[in-house]
Amino acid sequence: MTVDLVLKDLKAYVDGAVKECSMAIEYRKSLKVGKEVHMPTADKRLSLKGLLVLPGLIDVHVQLR
Repeated sequence: MTVDLVLKDLKAYVDGAVKECSMAIEYRKSLKVGKEVHMPTADKRLSLKGLLVLPGLIDVHVQLR
């Protein structure tokens, strides 16, 4: 199985804690989160160098009135 993109070296909120992991992306959706060795092959791999990824959140700076 080949996915569109694998994001590696990122931090994500998984199972109630922030963890260092990788994320496989297919058709603009998160397909799998886990260790890089468990990721499928990808058309492109991108290192996020420790940035925090919050899947499902569109804008983390929202001001509600």
